[in-house]
Amino acid sequence: MGMYPYLIINNWEGAKDCLTTHDKDFTARPTSMAGQNIGYKYARFTYSNFGPYYNHVRKLALTQVLSSTKLEEMRHIRVVELENSIKDLYSLTQVTNKTNEVINITQWFHQLTLNTIVKTICGKRYNNIEEDEEAKRFREAFKGTMYVVG
Repeated sequence: MGMYPYLIINNWEGAKDCLTTHDKDFTARPTSMAGQNIGYKYARFTYSNFGPYYNHVRKLALTQVLSSTKLEEMRHIRVVELENSIKDLYSLTQVTNKTNEVINITQWFHQLTLNTIVKTICGKRYNNIEEDEEAKRFREAFKGTMYVVG
């Protein structure tokens, strides 16, 4: 509403028509600072609009990065990170049992996700216990990126 055109659909037939027959007419993504700055002027397929470029890059991502073969090749990273994170959680329980503190599981899941992503992309692991300056900078940059992306 406001500056952007919008369409209100009040029945299932209209919704079905918009999402099947006319889906290409509704695939445009809104412009955003994230798409402009993080997406290199909408060059990343996650920010680009539907079209030949989007189709080509999406196909590359699905066949080269997210194929079942590639995911299976990277399975060991996910397994190791989950095992390490469970060990970290166990260590936290040993400390917090003595002090009656509550463990923030949301933060633990964020850490697990971040470590899995970083290990997959960079081959490193950042943990809360031995966090150095590089890890702090990376964590803050990652948080900032996720905030901007949404």
